[in-house]
Amino acid sequence: MRKRSKATDRDRQELDVRGSTLSKMIDRLERDGYVERNIATLDARIKLITLTPRGAEAKRQVREIWISMESELAKGIPLGELEEFCAGLQSTRNMLKRRVGRLR
Repeated sequence: MRKRSKATDRDRQELDVRGSTLSKMIDRLERDGYVERNIATLDARIKLITLTPRGAEAKRQVREIWISMESELAKGIPLGELEEFCAGLQSTRNMLKRRVGRLR
C-alpha cells in the first residue's frame, strides 16, 4: 500500500485480491499487532488502517531482504536479458489473471 493511512479499491486491485480476502488479511495483521484500524473523523464508514511500530519495523526488514535478494538474483545477468525475463513474467501474470478472473 502507498504511504497513506487508508486502503482504497485501487490498493485492493493492486494486490489482486477480493475485498473479503483483504479484510481477512487486515484482521490477521491487526490481531498480530502490525496494523490498527481507526474510524475516519469525517466519515464513520471509512476505516483508516495504519502501521504500528511493530508493522513499520517488519516493513523495513522485508524491504531490506527484498532489495538484497533482488540484487543477488540480478548479479551477472545482462540488463537486456533481465528486462526480457521480467516482461515474460508480467505476460504470464496477466494471462493467469485473465483466466482466473473468468473463474470468479
